[in-house]
Amino acid sequence: MLRNLILGCLVIIGLVACNSDNTSGNDGNSATTAGSTAYQGGPGSVVGPPMIPPQNDVTQRLMKDYWVFEFYVVPGDRAASRAGQGRWYKFNADGTFESGRWEDEVWGSGNWYFRTESGKNYLKLDSEVDAEDSEWEIQGITDGAMSWGGTQTYDNAGIILKALSLMTVPTREQFGFQE
Repeated sequence: MLRNLILGCLVIIGLVACNSDNTSGNDGNSATTAGSTAYQGGPGSVVGPPMIPPQNDVTQRLMKDYWVFEFYVVPGDRAASRAGQGRWYKFNADGTFESGRWEDEVWGSGNWYFRTESGKNYLKLDSEVDAEDSEWEIQGITDGAMSWGGTQTYDNAGIILKALSLMTVPTREQFGFQE
């Protein structure tokens, strides 16, 4: 009970601090230039308006169809690894996304950001559900699949996954999961 009270007070203090007067008109957490690859923010609510992603081969692939986690590996945690399978994302051209798991679970939405840094491609997912915020290094790309590795940004380093491109939301039956 005391823990919840302290947590509630911290949330209120955080909200008050976030709503302090800002005379510059720039909140410092969002870029407003269309196509910009810079982004800021961290764990918390969706940061500002979505940004139009840069136009390149990788973002064009991301915006095509649904991206479904065929393999999801959390080192030392079989239950979490299995729970990640069937997860899907639909990336939209306006910088937003929808997400879910299998055909019957819609989890939420948010903004997605793409950047290239030192020759590496990064995908940041800023979800309405704070626990779902993540950043991934896109490490391998073929016509219908990608491999992603988690980064330190949201403490998902070490997690690796293989995502497949599907035209529709995935079903358990497609992947041999009969529950």
